[in-house]
Amino acid sequence: MHVIEGIVEHGDARGRELGFRTANITMPQNDELDGVWGAYVVLPEGRRVVATVSVGRRATFYREGGEVLLEAHLLDFSEDLYGQKLRVVLTDFQRPQYEYDDVDSLIRQLHVDVAQTRERSHYPMAVPA
Repeated sequence: MHVIEGIVEHGDARGRELGFRTANITMPQNDELDGVWGAYVVLPEGRRVVATVSVGRRATFYREGGEVLLEAHLLDFSEDLYGQKLRVVLTDFQRPQYEYDDVDSLIRQLHVDVAQTRERSHYPMAVPA
């Protein structure tokens, strides 16, 4: 289990364009965390929301030059989180990051990732100290 805290920043709206709105948090490179995770996000008021989270440079769009981002797609959630501090608890490593040949292939995989998160959404919801 890994915990990342940070402020939600405006990104390039690519997640929204792909149909997977994300809360973006800039973070330093951490090869141990690169990949797609099942997780939960603790909102400022303490509510917990299950999420599919990508950590990495978004290779399909930026290859090696992109900044490292944590992108959390909160399931069944549509509230505005810009500027809020979130605690993201990565609980279930699902797969490594891949560079896809086209956007349609990436979207298909994102649907698989979210379905896998839903299947495993029994994540422990206790917040680590």
